Amino acid sequence: MAGHVFSTRGQTPCSKIRLTRGLSPCSKKGLSPVQKIGVWAVLVLLLAALAAGYGCTPEKAEGVNIVATIFPAYDFVRELTRGIPGVSVRLMLPPGTESHTFDPSVSDALAVSDCSLLVYAGGDADAWAEKILRSDAMAGKPAAALCDAVSNMLMIEGEDEDDPHVWTSPVNVIAIAEFLRDKIAPLLPDDAAVNTLNANCAAFVADLRALDNDFRTLAASLPAEKRVLAFGDRYPFRYFCAEYGLTAYAVFPGCAEESEPAAADVKRVVDVIRERGLDTVFYVELSNHRIADAIARETGCGTACLHSCHNLSRADFDAGETYLSLMRRNLDVLSALAG
Repeated sequence: MAGHVFSTRGQTPCSKIRLTRGLSPCSKKGLSPVQKIGVWAVLVLLLAALAAGYGCTPEKAEGVNIVATIFPAYDFVRELTRGIPGVSVRLMLPPGTESHTFDPSVSDALAVSDCSLLVYAGGDADAWAEKILRSDAMAGKPAAALCDAVSNMLMIEGEDEDDPHVWTSPVNVIAIAEFLRDKIAPLLPDDAAVNTLNANCAAFVADLRALDNDFRTLAASLPAEKRVLAFGDRYPFRYFCAEYGLTAYAVFPGCAEESEPAAADVKRVVDVIRERGLDTVFYVELSNHRIADAIARETGCGTACLHSCHNLSRADFDAGETYLSLMRRNLDVLSALAG
C-alpha cells in the first residue's frame, strides 16, 4: 500500500451494496455464498412449515425485540434503549468471533423472525447480513444500516467499494445515534418510553462529543512526525484518521480477507517506520498480530493494539466494555505517542 490517501464521494447506502469479493481462506471449504443463502431460505421455510404443520405458531416475544449483527450496532442500541421497559437487544455476532467468516445460526434465524428491527453495519463489515435481509424472515420488517446515517463515505484505496467502518469516527457515531433514535422511536409503546429514548440519546451524544474533543486535543498536540500511524494488520481506521488529520500506512488497504499481505506493502510499512522514526506498529483486536510482531522485530519498534470496536473479546464483553470505554482505551494508547 502506498501512502494512505483519503478519498470521499457521495453517499452510496451500504444497504444497497452488492458484494462480489471472494470467500476468505477460512471459509473456502464451506458452502458457496449462493449455497449459504439457499440454506438460510430453506431453514426459514422449514421453521414456518413445522409451525403450520403442527397447528401452531412460534411463540412471539413480548415487547420490542431488536437484533444487532455486530458489536457497534448492539452497543449503540443498548445505550439508546437503556432503562426502557420491554425492549430487548440481541447481539448476533458472538464476542471473540471473526466477523468475516461468521455464519448465522438456527437461533439467529429464530431471533430475526421475531425481531422488531434489525440493525446492521452494511457493506463487508457484516456481509453475511445480506442473506438475512433477503430471507422470508425479514419480510415486512424494518432494518437500519449504520452507514446509511453517514453522509460522506470513504473509499478503500484500490478497491471499488466504500469502507463500512464508519463508527471509528466518534463524529459519525453522533449521526448514527440520532439516526437509530429515529428508527427506534416508532416502535416504542408510549410517550414515556420515547422520552427516555430521547434523554438517553442526548446523554450518549454528550459523551461522544467529549470523546471527540479529547481526540482532537491529543491530535493537535502531536508534532507532524508523530501524526503518522503504521499498521501491521487490517486497516479499519480510515474514518478515524480522516477525522483527526492522521496519516496511516498499512499492510492491507482495509479489512482484507487475504491471509497474507503483499511483500511490497510490508516493505512500505517497514520503510515508513524507519524513515519516520516511529516507535510503534499497531494491530487490531482479536488479531494474532503475527505480521505486526514480525515488523517490530525487523525495525526494533514496539507493538500496540488499537481497538476498532468491530468486535470484542468475551472477557471484555463480560466485563461490560462499551464503545466509549474501548475508544478511551485507544485514547490512552495514542497518548503515549505524545510522550
